[in-house]
Amino acid sequence: MIALVKTDIIKELLVLARDGKRPTVQQNCAILIAKLAQGDSRHLDKLRELHGVEILHSCMNQAV
Repeated sequence: MIALVKTDIIKELLVLARDGKRPTVQQNCAILIAKLAQGDSRHLDKLRELHGVEILHSCMNQAV
């Protein structure tokens, strides 16, 4: 997970979670983002910087 810190993985997963064509893709991206954020605080910081919580919240509301 440390190798992913220097990438745009959170941004890319947020885009997939927001624009994914299938709900399962969106849900899997959201799960992976959560696991990355729990594993390293730098991912959590990036998630906050990108307003990712709000994006994930809106995605999950649409999926339901």
